[in-house]
Amino acid sequence: MAKRPLVHLIDGPVYVFRAYHSMPPMNAPDGTPTHAAYGFASTLVKYLADTRATHAAVAFDRSDASFRTELEPGYKAQRGDTPEDLVPQFEICARVAAALGVPVFERERYEADDLIATLAEQLVRDGAAVRIVTTDKDLAQLVREDGRVVIDRPRYAPKVRYVYNDRWERRHERWRHRKHRRHDRDWRRHERRHHPNWCTG
Repeated sequence: MAKRPLVHLIDGPVYVFRAYHSMPPMNAPDGTPTHAAYGFASTLVKYLADTRATHAAVAFDRSDASFRTELEPGYKAQRGDTPEDLVPQFEICARVAAALGVPVFERERYEADDLIATLAEQLVRDGAAVRIVTTDKDLAQLVREDGRVVIDRPRYAPKVRYVYNDRWERRHERWRHRKHRRHDRDWRRHERRHHPNWCTG
């Protein structure tokens, strides 16, 4: 039997924000801020080289608004607006990924993790294995018992990998109950009703 192709799905906003807060300020000759884009580009290039990935994609948020803010106006309100000097850098990051031959996925009203969930479901259905590259524990709900979906961080970040086992299952149950207390159950119900292909189990 042929080996399943491994597709790396990269959570773009996670690494853009991480670079924004960790890199010193930089600007292009025209004054455009570039430090987050530089940090993201470095992370992406190193990850692709380290893993020798042959199949990869990056997902981004198109805007701060999503269908979740339509359901609950206070969703992520405590985070505030995206910093003004970071806004133009998302487009630069998307262009960097495309220049490296990595497909970019973004869509109005949906967040990067929605797109990753959709892609993971479709890829597994088509016979691929999926590695989700993120630090966002919310995406742990996509991990599959058969090992076809795992979650990983880059090798040079603190090493955390979520695979399905008894310890992960107990941990996942705690996260799931905490999220339900934050009304995530209502959002999942909305997704099952309107977007059944996003729900992986």
